[in-house]
Order: sequence, then structure tokens, then C-alpha cells
Amino acid sequence: MIRELLAESGCVFFHCDWRTSAYIQVLLDEIFGTKNLIAKIIWQRNPVAFAHQRFLSNTYDIIFFYGKSKHVKYFPQYMPYSRSEMETRYKYIEEKTGKRYQLVSITTPNSEPPRFTYEFLGVARNWRYSKEKMEEEYKQGRIIQSRPGAVPMRKLYMNEGKLIGDVWTDINRFSTDAKERTGYASQRPLQLLQRILAMSTEEGDLVLDPFCGSGTTLVAAEMMERKWIAIDISPTAC
Repeated sequence: MIRELLAESGCVFFHCDWRTSAYIQVLLDEIFGTKNLIAKIIWQRNPVAFAHQRFLSNTYDIIFFYGKSKHVKYFPQYMPYSRSEMETRYKYIEEKTGKRYQLVSITTPNSEPPRFTYEFLGVARNWRYSKEKMEEEYKQGRIIQSRPGAVPMRKLYMNEGKLIGDVWTDINRFSTDAKERTGYASQRPLQLLQRILAMSTEEGDLVLDPFCGSGTTLVAAEMMERKWIAIDISPTAC
């Protein structure tokens, strides 16, 4: 039923632990189709293993991310940089804007089949981009040449780097004395739900949580100016 309620640009996130993830994925593949599996997110909820456990300590859960169709909404998310990362990786600062950036290669290895081979700023190479795109980015100041004859490099600004992938290690399960804790057994951190909504929705979009539990999804939706609908059979949740 949930799939039928989704808009064509909609998606669903399904959270489970390592014991059931294989079975859940088979069911979700039948409902949404294997081609609509966008990601199998690994959420490391515990930063360290527990020594008191007899076998390997489980530190992560699975979050399945399925789209309704190929038109699913998706907004890339970025992790914040530490000061050391900024100073070492993004050591250049653009004078006009004050933005930090690093210089990255725009050539492709010789072992790869030639795709865009031409001369640019007096240098002949197998490039990553077409000549039209190179010229456009050069006019915008995105491609620079340190000296005549040097291989041009592309500016990669700090806010374009450290893209969040499918392994999330920066959001841990909250401690027992966390202010947001409600006492509901399956409660997730607010930061986790905020990332999920930021990745898949825009302001004004409708969010449905059919098993709302502690209500964290709804709190995140309200804070981020999304509309929401909540469903739960538990009197405690209600």
C-alpha cells in the first residue's frame, strides 16, 4: 500500500538490523523492483565495539533506500570538514570569493580508451571533459594553468568535496541521558532523520511515517518545513 501512495518522485527508507536485512531486501525488491534500489546505507550507530560480547560486536544497522521510479528526488549531502582537512586538502583560497579549493587533475590515464583528445592552453592530452566544457569552465575561472606549458588543473571547491556516500559513521546512537531521548525503544537520532529528509525532500513536500514510534521523523519534518502524516497502532506512540 505504501508504494501506491508514493508520488512518482517519491521514495522510501526502511531501517532494519543485520539479522533481517537479507530477507527484507528480497521483499522490497519484489515490491519496488531491483532497479529502484538506490542505496543500501550502512549506519554505524555505535562508534566502538563492546568488549563484553562473546562474539563480534554488532555496530551497524541497514537503511534501504528505494525510489518509486527513475524520477525520484535526490539531493547530495556533504559532511563538514575539520580544520586540519581545510588547511591541508583545501589550502588555496580564491581572492575574489574567499572560497577554499584544491586543484584536481582533469586528464585521464593513458590506459583508458581516448575520449576527449585535443590541445588546450597549448597542452595536448586525453581530457576528462569535452573541449566546449573546458572552455566554458576556463572562462568561469574554474580551470587554471600555473605557468605556460603546465598541465591545466581544475578547482574543486570545499563545498563540493566530502560527499556523503552509503556508509554513515558520523551519526551515533544517542547516550542514555540525551535530551531528545523519549524512552521509546526504537527511537532514532534526530540528526539521522534530518539527513534522510534533506536527501530526499524539499520544503513543502509530504512525509509519511506509517510506523512513527517516538515521532522523530515528524519532529524533523516540522523543523524542516515539510508536511507530514503519522500512523502508529501503539498507544504509547500515539
